[in-house]
Amino acid sequence: MLGFIIARGRSGFLFSCLCLAMGCSSPTTAKADPKMRLSEEVFDFGYTPEGPRVYHRYWLYNDGKDTLKIIDVQPSCGCTAVPLPTDLVKPGDSVPLDLAFNTRYQDGKVQKSVSITSSDKSLPEKKIHFMSIVGAAEGAVTISPRTAYLDTLGKDSQSFVIANTSNATYKISVASAPPGFLSLELSSVDLPPKGRITAILKPGPKTPIGVYTGSFTLRFEGLQPHAATVPVYGMGYYR
Repeated sequence: MLGFIIARGRSGFLFSCLCLAMGCSSPTTAKADPKMRLSEEVFDFGYTPEGPRVYHRYWLYNDGKDTLKIIDVQPSCGCTAVPLPTDLVKPGDSVPLDLAFNTRYQDGKVQKSVSITSSDKSLPEKKIHFMSIVGAAEGAVTISPRTAYLDTLGKDSQSFVIANTSNATYKISVASAPPGFLSLELSSVDLPPKGRITAILKPGPKTPIGVYTGSFTLRFEGLQPHAATVPVYGMGYYR
């Protein structure tokens, strides 16, 4: 783009200056704004027994070049809690969002959300969504028992039977892992028609002292994809 500047001096001489617009303008620098990103925006707990709390960890990232401030975290229901470890996230850093959903008094298909407001000017508010089928019969793949109890009955581990009641093959994956101090072992990730596998949940050396709760969610991919969540109750002792 070209620009012309014309002026007339006192002596009557006319002079002009020709300049390139880019040459005349001062260089600009990119804004160092924060940028909020979520590891996922939708999670399915699947079939869940009524009563216990179930958990899932989301991650909140700052992909920008300035510190991100979390202004508000607002669940759509009092049955949901999302404690925030810090309200400031440095550029390139992340913080966990550990969502806890209380299934007590819930029934059937449930859909909830959590609104997160931040200093990200491009998109100040984002939502995470989760769903569950509470208290209903399970799908084609069943888990027994439906709740894990560790140490409270003197047990150092809990075994599960995962059974396929259908004539289709299913593939198993861990959609939401148990707390980090617990380990979940599957005897196989392939579940043949009418077949069954075992799973074992074990506490590790970093198990906290006292009462703790948690959960894990398994995803079953096959003819009728679905998920199921197992609540966990435990008691940690001095060893």
